[in-house]
Amino acid sequence: MRQVSRSQEFQGSICMAGVSVRGVGGIKHLARASAAILDASLAVPDVLHVAVNAARDLLHARRARIHVAADPGTSDAFTASSLSIPRAADPATEQVPDIPDIARLFVAEQDVVRLNRQEIAQHLARAAPGGTPSRHPRNLLATRLTDREGQSIGWLEVSDKQQGDFSSSDESILLHISRVAAAAIVQEWSTEAVRRERSAREAAETASRLKDEFLAVLSHELRTPVNAILGWAGLVREGRVSGAGVVRALEVIERNARIQRQMVQDLLETSRAVTGTLEIEAHPTDLVAVVSEAVDALRPTAERNEVRLIVNLDRAAGQVLGDPPRLQQIVWNLLSNAVKFTPAAGQVCIILTCVDDRARITVTDTGPGIAPDLLPDVFKRSHQARRSTARRDRGLGIGLAIAHHLTEAHGGTITAANRSDGPGAVFTVDLPLHAHLPTPSLHEPLPAPARVIGARILIIKEDTDAAEFLRLVLEHAGATVTGVTSVTEAREALRRGAHDMLLADAALLDEEGSSFIPSLRAEGPEANRTIAAVALTAAPSTRHRDELRSQGFDDALAKPFDPTTVTTLVGRVLDEHCGTTQR
Repeated sequence: MRQVSRSQEFQGSICMAGVSVRGVGGIKHLARASAAILDASLAVPDVLHVAVNAARDLLHARRARIHVAADPGTSDAFTASSLSIPRAADPATEQVPDIPDIARLFVAEQDVVRLNRQEIAQHLARAAPGGTPSRHPRNLLATRLTDREGQSIGWLEVSDKQQGDFSSSDESILLHISRVAAAAIVQEWSTEAVRRERSAREAAETASRLKDEFLAVLSHELRTPVNAILGWAGLVREGRVSGAGVVRALEVIERNARIQRQMVQDLLETSRAVTGTLEIEAHPTDLVAVVSEAVDALRPTAERNEVRLIVNLDRAAGQVLGDPPRLQQIVWNLLSNAVKFTPAAGQVCIILTCVDDRARITVTDTGPGIAPDLLPDVFKRSHQARRSTARRDRGLGIGLAIAHHLTEAHGGTITAANRSDGPGAVFTVDLPLHAHLPTPSLHEPLPAPARVIGARILIIKEDTDAAEFLRLVLEHAGATVTGVTSVTEAREALRRGAHDMLLADAALLDEEGSSFIPSLRAEGPEANRTIAAVALTAAPSTRHRDELRSQGFDDALAKPFDPTTVTTLVGRVLDEHCGTTQR
């Protein structure tokens, strides 16, 4: 039973309804039906079937139907029917005719409706002046289902009593069954609401726990490379290392700086994926080059961990339409994950092939594999499905989630499985091939850094360390560089002399808005009217680049700065202006 008190509540109702059933056997039948309806193990659809069958049997009706409105928590509505059609000589008479929804017309206005054939025909004629249905019940008894506040939640009806019409005693039986059924339904709704609330609370607690774990990992992982950088930098500054020790210190500092940069990039990619701002700048891309660059980037890590890299690339695999840096990130994340969990003397294999109209990248390792129950969650954020208690390589555990988001953004699929021929995991990425690509141009422009030689470049950067880095890189490439820290100083420098390019921190120009570059080009010497302009920014997405171009910038340089990227981009932008810029 759902509740003892609930059963006791209906004992008096059973006694009242029992006067209309025959003898003690009928009362027992009614009591058993009530107990079955109140069975705590029944879901709402099961309650309806038990109730409708009990109503049909106890009232000797040929048809019974119960309808319950939507559950407030799920918006699910239910209807159950019970039919008992006597055997006839003509099989056609055994077919159930379409009975009009008569009960719905009346139970909304009164608690109980009891109609004979003539009354049904009269009501239908008023409800449908154009003509009444050719077949309708011989008689009908219906009552509303109500909740504890008396609000209607549905109705229960029986029709076509086998002998005679329904009586007032039949009303008592139907009212009792409807009250028991309504009580059971409301109780099940309440129980289900509690279950939903508990499930939501558990989900929130799990999410909170995962967030706390992720933040703990994030704090640890971000501090670790910083400690190495500061520690080795301090040793060099204090003169406690020299010669080969200084080279070793620089290697450690650079490696840890790259690790931290990768973690920051991973966090940004995850944020963009979650907020729906992830943008793909698609171009015809050769996957052989993408995979090769990712392998080269991971090779030092693999060698340090004594993991052998096996590379098998089909150079005829074709091209895909994609964003090369993000495609490389997919491959890098998969390789990094494989190397991380492969023990010393193990191997990681990456294969690029063409399967039908798709390019396939497969990364296989000889690590411990993935627990079968964790496979469905392996691409979820912050889920380190193969977490090791003794981690040799650092990371935030979001690399696979990023690979999943980026793959889907390229219209591809990514799957994870365990190897069938031994321990280890297999990750497979399928990307659609790009057909009918134009033949690549055989014209090779002059290397971009050569365009930098002799260029006069003005840098507007408040961060003096970053400005000094840019100055050294560009001067080493042959440029003449002037540095300023404010917009006012930049205007003064441009009035004093002509420049070929402006490198400006986009954050410093917020107050100037879209008028800054046009106004600079209108001031000073004639050469400034065609000055090239590059924005220094942290997030050069397609939309952000478009905004910067609308403000007069020619391109954007993403932080953190890399020497090769700096000289290449600056050279390219200068090359585009070489026809109008006077050196």
